Amino acid sequence: MGRIPSRAGPILAGLSFLLAVISTVVDAAPGISTAARLLPVRFTAVDGFFEQSSVATNPRGYPAVPFALGLADKTDGRWNRAFAKLNALKKRVGKKGVVKMIFFQRHGQGTHNVAVDTYGIKAWDEYYSKLPLYLDAPLTPLGTAQLANATAIIASEIQSQLLPVPSLIASSPLSRALNTTQLVWGTITHGQYHPRVYEDLRETYGPYICDQRHNRTELALTYPDFTFSDLVNDADTLWNGVKPESDAHIEARVRSVLGAIMTTPASSTGNFTGPKVSDDLIGIVAHSGTIQFVTKIAGHRSWSVQPGGLLPMVIVGYYN
Repeated sequence: MGRIPSRAGPILAGLSFLLAVISTVVDAAPGISTAARLLPVRFTAVDGFFEQSSVATNPRGYPAVPFALGLADKTDGRWNRAFAKLNALKKRVGKKGVVKMIFFQRHGQGTHNVAVDTYGIKAWDEYYSKLPLYLDAPLTPLGTAQLANATAIIASEIQSQLLPVPSLIASSPLSRALNTTQLVWGTITHGQYHPRVYEDLRETYGPYICDQRHNRTELALTYPDFTFSDLVNDADTLWNGVKPESDAHIEARVRSVLGAIMTTPASSTGNFTGPKVSDDLIGIVAHSGTIQFVTKIAGHRSWSVQPGGLLPMVIVGYYN
């Protein structure tokens, strides 16, 4: 190809912008929900805000939900300073991308987790994982207790240190995640919230019946405050009970849904009358596998989130 004259630059820049918009829709893998708007194409986790992102922090023995949620600054007024630092980052990024602080929370212990620990992974794979008993595995009493601890720590930061409440709360459609969202953010907001449910936040779909969700109609009756419009089909048409989802597809859908969540204008807590609500903060309740892929996509250090645990990140989503 010959050299392109310099006057073609503005035209090519316009085409690149248009292609970025188109690619967010055209290149999505099957089952991935995308909106017809400009979405980030690459993500970067920003160090310096939370201990979990620092290589100096030993994950072994680190609390599932630590004091100050792991914020590096432990002194009074810490969240005001953290969000001032976030605003400075937003100014530097400008129109090149979107910047969000995101609290990724893993659901509390589920009945499937207990089964694996009790019977072993081999027996789980070959027998127990197929039993209807574990369909859309719910939380255990221990899982509920784990979430009570998490809720108390988050609520303490809100009450004593003026941590804002996320303007958007997003959840996986699996029951253990929905219940976690309800027990944590429903308690904190006193039920004044409307979490959005995203199909692509779910755990890997494949042979395990614990990862098959209930019908949307059933879920909506159980969780009437949640918005299920992202679940296109009433039945779970993604779970097949045989073939596991490929890593490439998981990464593609997690990348897509992360961009969609970071750029959504909708609010989960718009009518909340309690503490301050921040549009710069998002709460996401999902699964260990989903969160692991977020760390991979954003270049965050690998971090295993315990049941009911929290991994806070500051992420920049760049448009090109």
